[in-house]
Amino acid sequence: MFPRLGLTCAALLVFAACGGGDEAVSTTLPLPPETLATLPAESTEVEPVESTSPTTTSTSSTTTTTTTTVPVGEMSDLAAAIQRDLNAGEAALLEAGLDPGSQHARDLADMYFTGPALAGLIVFLDDLVADGLVTQPNDDIANSIVLTRPPELANGPDSTSAAIEMCRIDAAMIVEPSAVAGGQPFILNDTVATITSASTVVLIDGIWKLQGGRLLNEKLGVAQC
Repeated sequence: MFPRLGLTCAALLVFAACGGGDEAVSTTLPLPPETLATLPAESTEVEPVESTSPTTTSTSSTTTTTTTTVPVGEMSDLAAAIQRDLNAGEAALLEAGLDPGSQHARDLADMYFTGPALAGLIVFLDDLVADGLVTQPNDDIANSIVLTRPPELANGPDSTSAAIEMCRIDAAMIVEPSAVAGGQPFILNDTVATITSASTVVLIDGIWKLQGGRLLNEKLGVAQC
């Protein structure tokens, strides 16, 4: 395979993780499972608090954390907004991958990602440039993200940080643009993967941006959440 993008990791983010354990970084990138092995291993995910009441308080000897879980019947607006922005991030990343060395690609990344997720995406774009590669959408299977449980807001209903669980279908391909005679693109990796992750999103400038998280499950060759 190619140098920095070889098969070295079993599972991906946008939205996914490499390295294993709670310190693995989860991001929603339109990338193959092998890409995130060298990303910063840091997570700011909010631990969920279960309760029959919308607002619960968990107290330890040193800290008090309030987590608001929006009931299923009342969470549609918040969940829809987060899911909308995560999928807008998927579309932006597919666009960025077409010209990974451009300033436009960096601007798109910054628009929908922050923290460790943004740092990992920049590493990926830089590796694409160094290897002379691009990403390309799959004409038959769309990249997409769905939330698999209600989001949980940290520190009350006005919080700008939320813990989520999401399922991401990653069908984007790694392509060498002109590897064969006639300038026809050569597909280096077209593996489809479905990844579930526990992640953190942060509301910045009106957009729920992916920040980080950890891998829960990954299935290669599967395009259904």
